[in-house]
Amino acid sequence: MGPKTLTPALQSALDQLTERKKRELQELRLRQGTAAKALYPWGEELLTLDGKEIPVTDRLLRELLDRATGCSPYALRQEEAGLFLPLEEGCRMGLCGEAVIRDGTLTGLRHVSSAVIRFARQRPGIADRTAARITEGGIVRSTLILSPPGKGKTTFLRDLIRAVSERGFRVSVADERLELSAAKNGVPQLDLGPCTDVLTGCPKAQAMERLLRVMNPQVLAVDELSGPLELRAAGEAASCGVALFATAHAANLEQLSRRPGYRELLDSGAFFWCVTLRDFGRRYMERLEGQNYDKAPGSLPGRAGVPDGGMGVETDHAASGAVSPAAPAGAGADAGRDGGPYAARFRAV
Repeated sequence: MGPKTLTPALQSALDQLTERKKRELQELRLRQGTAAKALYPWGEELLTLDGKEIPVTDRLLRELLDRATGCSPYALRQEEAGLFLPLEEGCRMGLCGEAVIRDGTLTGLRHVSSAVIRFARQRPGIADRTAARITEGGIVRSTLILSPPGKGKTTFLRDLIRAVSERGFRVSVADERLELSAAKNGVPQLDLGPCTDVLTGCPKAQAMERLLRVMNPQVLAVDELSGPLELRAAGEAASCGVALFATAHAANLEQLSRRPGYRELLDSGAFFWCVTLRDFGRRYMERLEGQNYDKAPGSLPGRAGVPDGGMGVETDHAASGAVSPAAPAGAGADAGRDGGPYAARFRAV
């Protein structure tokens, strides 16, 4: 298991893991001067080879970088500006060290002191129930996926794209870092469904704009939405009648709304559903409606939610109140809304 980037010692150590740990492994954490560790949902543990720790040395880190870049210093400089290196099968290596700043902009790393290798996972079926709900009535609705880092947002988004694409909706994916598609020579190596088009290597804001122009998508998908340019592009896409799938780092909507730009995006009605990922595969799904927040400072819209029993098994609790027909994402109309700002009503499935 693992990308070809791994050294023989690291690969052999992974091969010795139990089957459960192989399934649950999320990251390798490599910090110079310490021992290699593996990250699981329950925390970090030492990674051992034949019962012995694997020391992380400058030599080990250099070998990893040489393997990841094909010993190309130019390739390393190009990717280091983002502090990451794309690996095989959708995996990614994050880097830390001494930053190189030119004209106030991060341009690379002079010395690499630690690396984290994040493993991409395909978990077919985990988004099937969510996909069925957000495509009720033959209309796909914009969906925001939230969680702190490392809780599976990318994995869930990947499977949601697959499930919606298999239902016949045209999906365009802005995959700047190749984490969703693991594309090779432009062709996705991970399953994103039969009706999906992928643009890789392009900054997300530019990719969203171009995909809207040339691919005629019904759904536009992007991972880790952040920054004013990306938020503006996402808002414009949602206002064009295209459903938007996006992920963002936050524990919940209240936390997200306190970050610059996100409150405006939520307030615009860009998203119809919000799915919050929690520990051990649990999810909480909320339906959002309306275009204004409540007047109380810091408050979020009235919402109705559904706790998810984990790994695609949902427990539904219907909110009180009448149910009205759902409006298409991005339609900009007030169809289905009444009772004040963000009067939310949940329809049990």
